[in-house]
Order: sequence, then C-alpha cells, then structure tokens
Amino acid sequence: MWRLKIANGVNNPYLYSTINFVGRQTWEFDPNYGTPEERNEVEKARLRFWDHRHEVKPSSDVLWRMQFLRENQFKQTITQVKIEDGEDICYEKVTTTLRRSVHLFAALQAEDGHWPAENAGPMYFIQPLVICLYITGHLNSVFPQEHKKEILRYLYCHQVLISIIMHSHPRHKLTYN
Repeated sequence: MWRLKIANGVNNPYLYSTINFVGRQTWEFDPNYGTPEERNEVEKARLRFWDHRHEVKPSSDVLWRMQFLRENQFKQTITQVKIEDGEDICYEKVTTTLRRSVHLFAALQAEDGHWPAENAGPMYFIQPLVICLYITGHLNSVFPQEHKKEILRYLYCHQVLISIIMHSHPRHKLTYN
C-alpha cells in the first residue's frame, strides 16, 4: 500500500535541505503497510475515484487523508450543525462549525506543520519522461512495478485533462463522448 512520508530525506546523500526537509512529501510503496481491511478501503477509494474521474479531476487527496486520519486515530466528536432554509445563523452554530472544522484540520496537519496536498504541476512532465525511458530501454530499471502501475492509473484518470493541455492550440477542437 502507498503511504505518504513527511520531511523524509535526511539520510539520502543525493538530497540537500537547509530547512531539514520541512514540507517535503514523498509517497512510498510498502506492500506490508496497513491491515487487509485498510488496503481494501484504499482500493474502494480508488474505484470511487475511477468511477467519477470525469466529474472530479483532482484526487481530493483521499489516500493521504485516509492515512492521516487513521494514524491520528481521528474521531469527529463535534456534532454537525444543520441550518434550515430561512433559519437565522447564530454565534453558537458558527462557533460549533468552526470548532468542528479546526478539529478535522488539526488531524490532517503533518507533523512538520504543513498540510499535504496533491501538486499535479510536475505531473505534466510524466508523459515525456515515460516515453524517453521506454525508448532508451530504462523504464524497468527506473520505475519498479508498483510505480508503473500508479503512473498508468494517474494517466488513465487524467487523460482528458492531458488531452486538453496537449491540444490547447486554437486550431484543435476536442470532442468528448
């Protein structure tokens, strides 16, 4: 199962940081991480994302949210406030809602103080990287099997977005079924 590592890189001779890798986030594959139930929950989340990939493009950071909430043993103990149509919004309801939100975000905050998030900007370069590695015969030596599987999953789930980026010239007209 994939897991998010925070501020990782201290013992890596190829990495350097003047701030002790604060804010650095990397994904690591560990086939033994998590219980079978947790791995099943991750697969269900992936399937939900796949089923709704044309409606919601970003991943909504579901995997790291699941990981952090589980590791922090988060339980939402503040009841949700419902505001009916025409009902006045009072100080107590706003305060309760804010407390509930802060409670959740405190559980999602990384130990180094930042809130991890997907940054898909660098993923724009994944297609040429994969093509170059394939052509030069180094694809299998650079990417282990689990990395290749996640790259393919990412490309499949974002192929319409990639198509728009690659064909953003005004002469190209995309049609979707």
